[in-house]
Amino acid sequence: MTTSYNPILSKEELSRWGLLNKIPIPDANTALVFVGNGEPTMIITEGQKGLTRGEIVWGKYSLVYKVDLSDFTICFECKLPCVTDAFDFQAEVTFTCSVREPEIIVRRNVRNIYSVLQPFIIDEMRRISRKYELEEIGVAEKEISDNFKIKIYDIDIFNFRNLYIRLSLEAEARKLIRRKKILLEEHELEIIRFQQEVELQTKRNQQECQEIKLSLLEEMEIQMLRQNLQKQKMQFEEEQVQQQNLFHMEMIKERDKFYKTIPHTDKRTLFALPVAQRLKGGIYVGGNALFIGDVAGYNVIKDDNK
Repeated sequence: MTTSYNPILSKEELSRWGLLNKIPIPDANTALVFVGNGEPTMIITEGQKGLTRGEIVWGKYSLVYKVDLSDFTICFECKLPCVTDAFDFQAEVTFTCSVREPEIIVRRNVRNIYSVLQPFIIDEMRRISRKYELEEIGVAEKEISDNFKIKIYDIDIFNFRNLYIRLSLEAEARKLIRRKKILLEEHELEIIRFQQEVELQTKRNQQECQEIKLSLLEEMEIQMLRQNLQKQKMQFEEEQVQQQNLFHMEMIKERDKFYKTIPHTDKRTLFALPVAQRLKGGIYVGGNALFIGDVAGYNVIKDDNK
């Protein structure tokens, strides 16, 4: 883990440079920053024209700084809070940076880039991490990374690339999440079982209700059939009585007509016939005729009218 990076490689006084000293020339990874009282700061990078020996010896610049422009990888770890205070996110931050503005580095006397960047980066990450629970580590990591890639460019004196942030959890926190996950799964299974039991019971109740309805309908149909049969029976009996009454009335009418057509002596004979039938083997004398009754009916033994 890198915790220190000093971009100022050297600092020299120009007054010590003599006529025989070699004029400093910057390479591709360095910049020369000349500073003097009352003079604007001069920055010289590779390929640019520098100061002449006379300007160096007799000029107003008193100091020259050699600033490192090469890429430097910074890595550090820190703890980030979550919604609850019981546990923290473990953050691992890695990025590559280089000096963009060597003049500002010299003016601010930046001797450790790590000490400049770390507080800013950690504050930004903590601001986001506080919104998330331990279980939301993936979402928290994505938002922190996306925000980090934007916010870090606000520090315009550096160039940044290969930004990488990884969040992890402590062993105890991982155990807690596993326990919570197991409990949640068991709870969900219990809910599913309960819902299935409720659905099954509902189906049973519906089936029982349907069976009860069918049974009631059958009973009602049977009752209606009984009532219809009873009604038909009563109607039939009434019709039978009416037919018997009609038949009896017709018989009376026919008998009356028949009586009116025979002589008076014959009427007495007719009246004697049913009496002989009731005797069932007896003898009855009526008018001028003798009747003998038996099981087969009756026989006329003597009829004085013949």
